[in-house]
Amino acid sequence: MNFPLVWVARPGVQASLPEAAVGAEETAANPFVPFGENTLCFSATLALCKARIETAIVSILYEHLRPITEADFVDLLKRSTLAERRPINDPVCVAAMLKHANLICTAWDDSKLVGVARSLTDFEYCCYLSDLAVDEEYQRIGIGKGLIRLTQSRLGKKAKIILLAAPKAEQYYRRIGFEAHSSAWQLDAKRELA
Repeated sequence: MNFPLVWVARPGVQASLPEAAVGAEETAANPFVPFGENTLCFSATLALCKARIETAIVSILYEHLRPITEADFVDLLKRSTLAERRPINDPVCVAAMLKHANLICTAWDDSKLVGVARSLTDFEYCCYLSDLAVDEEYQRIGIGKGLIRLTQSRLGKKAKIILLAAPKAEQYYRRIGFEAHSSAWQLDAKRELA
């Protein structure tokens, strides 16, 4: 099992998670150790720790099996500004969005939902990442990337992540390694084909 998505700093180390730590082995030079699926430790020295990212700022728990309610989801969308592009006033649609998504990864600060990556996927060929939302108060500390990494960890080796970026987020996705695709197309709801 290889789930290097969630990291915790060794006791006494106060640092932000560097990009180089992801996938790295536990060494004296690397102050982070990986944790595995369902919050099981890989490191016996930290067996009593929960799968959290410990920094001087915040402690975040990433999960892919923890259910969320429609109210939790809508509240997070509002706190992330994604609400302006989602049908938050249509409870039937919101319920369907959660019910029919087959991969929902979440980020928690204790019992507070602070991030979600909601996807539809076949798990082997493609994964449509429909919503990536992070509470504005928790942005710019790597939660979005953590959610994408957790999403990737649940997919097969050949599966690509596909998404439609909001105009304000285009540079973010480019910066973290996504490639723009010039031939993506969409058909609005109930629009007649020519």
